[in-house]
Amino acid sequence: NDIRSERTKNGMKARFFAGLSNGWAPVGYLNQNGYAIKDPETFDKIRDAWDLMATGTKSLREMVTILNANGIKGGKGGKAGKLYPQMVNKIFRSKFYTGKIVSKKYGQEVMGQHPPMVTEEQFYVVQAVLDGRNNSINSPISRRNRDNPDFPLRRIVKCKKCGRSLTGGWSKGKRKHYAYYFCPNRCKGTNIPMDTLAEATNTELDKISLKEKTVELFNAFLRKTYFERITTLQKRREEADAELQKLYQFRQVLIEKNISGIYSDDVFKEQNKMVEERIKIIQIAKNDELIKKYNLELITKFVDDKLRNLRKTYNEATLDQKRMLLCSIYPSGMPYGQNGYSNTQISAFYTSILALQGDGVSFGAPGVIRTLDLLLRRELLYPAELQAQTTNIIPKTDSIIKTTMCE
Repeated sequence: NDIRSERTKNGMKARFFAGLSNGWAPVGYLNQNGYAIKDPETFDKIRDAWDLMATGTKSLREMVTILNANGIKGGKGGKAGKLYPQMVNKIFRSKFYTGKIVSKKYGQEVMGQHPPMVTEEQFYVVQAVLDGRNNSINSPISRRNRDNPDFPLRRIVKCKKCGRSLTGGWSKGKRKHYAYYFCPNRCKGTNIPMDTLAEATNTELDKISLKEKTVELFNAFLRKTYFERITTLQKRREEADAELQKLYQFRQVLIEKNISGIYSDDVFKEQNKMVEERIKIIQIAKNDELIKKYNLELITKFVDDKLRNLRKTYNEATLDQKRMLLCSIYPSGMPYGQNGYSNTQISAFYTSILALQGDGVSFGAPGVIRTLDLLLRRELLYPAELQAQTTNIIPKTDSIIKTTMCE
């Protein structure tokens, strides 16, 4: 029995260093003849879940709901019942999905023989998202609102006198019902007909809609920033890849010295932990997967279509879109009193855009060269000249640029 036990331990250790898992394959994979292979039913679904989690827009509980709705099951071999937050957290914490196998017993990790699902960069981005979760953070205004399409301004518009958010309700008249917004404290002048407040909101949006020249200038800066970002990204990736290669080599030296007995297990674990933390930082720093998914022309078209006429954008939007639009422009709410809206605080980001169309901003005049107009004209040459200049400066990123533009 002792001999069998020793052979079993040595066999499991040999499998590990050969890149083979000793246990059940996680969700998304199947065990077949001692190897972990792709599960044709769940592999793509789990990979999509990683992509969605990397955006930072979903919580673990939301991901649980999504995965359960897609028919993903937990347990050994993914054949048990529905998933729970603890099980989903385990999925997003596992390096197995990056193509590596980690052993707590041996304190080491090796490259596995199974096909990876996500990149190492994406793995560390998800770790940062999970580590940054804080349930004590207050939810945005739009999330606190209840779904009632009759009163989209409820809890966004505030009473100027007491500061409380207005609520809404229907009042029964002699012939029909009338919709009103009102302050919960019943402050004077806040019993406002729904149509009156809606028109006042449209008037406010008309005041801050972007002019044609402002849209052109803003989109020109978007293009300029985009290509600057591509250049910086390429340089940062090259530097990070070189440093990662050194760290991987250093960790391999640690493993060899630990196996040969030069470093004790405690020393190895301490040094390996430091290396792992450094790798994590570098992977997060160099990751910029989302920029590859941006379609620059669609973004500029969105700015042109949506911000040039905010009244139209607001009236054609869904309930959630209306709330998100107003909350992004007026993060502190919209104070309303007897004389209408007053002292509305516009977000810093949108204020910086509005500054482009102020009286102090000149777009040029006949026979005179103005700085902003010259910059605008140069940036709007992007389709022909700017792209050629950018290709000469950063030839290695030309394929990335073309791929992104095609998407």
